[in-house]
Amino acid sequence: MRNDAMQLFIGFDVGGTHIKHGVIDENGKELTTDEYDTPEDKNTFKKKWKAVVEAYQDEHDIVGIGVSFPGHINHHSGEAAKAGALDYLDGENLCELFAGLTDLPVTVENDANCAALGERWQGAGKDYEHFVCITIGTGIGGGIVMEGDLYRGSHYRAGEFGVLPRPDESLPPRAGRIRRRDA
Repeated sequence: MRNDAMQLFIGFDVGGTHIKHGVIDENGKELTTDEYDTPEDKNTFKKKWKAVVEAYQDEHDIVGIGVSFPGHINHHSGEAAKAGALDYLDGENLCELFAGLTDLPVTVENDANCAALGERWQGAGKDYEHFVCITIGTGIGGGIVMEGDLYRGSHYRAGEFGVLPRPDESLPPRAGRIRRRDA
């Protein structure tokens, strides 16, 4: 089934535990959603991501892809200095990685910043010029909106409350990741 009336986009919400995805229209209406467990390695990550994109393209006329990603993401260059709990993607240029998997335009942003942008667009923040959005999932993050615009900071780390340096201590290898332990 193809929808020619509105532009359609694929959205990915990459998390440390699950990757949620779906097709939305230009007004933010979800047409379909699904999820899969976050892969443990880069090759499986790429394979599953590409399969989802191709499946959606078979069903819809997709014009672009938006990816929310945990960690320290440079929105302009695509570099993930720290990719949250997906440490196998630390230091990767996500724009280049995704460009190698699809011909569609792809934009990448920090996941908590995406949450703040969504709240600013259609949610609890739409009537506010200044607010902070805190996200709690596998890790803890935050997005800051000032004067109606997203504030990223000079190193694209503004609002990253989940990975804060502690005096005289080094961070553990998977800092920011919260693990649930069943008794």
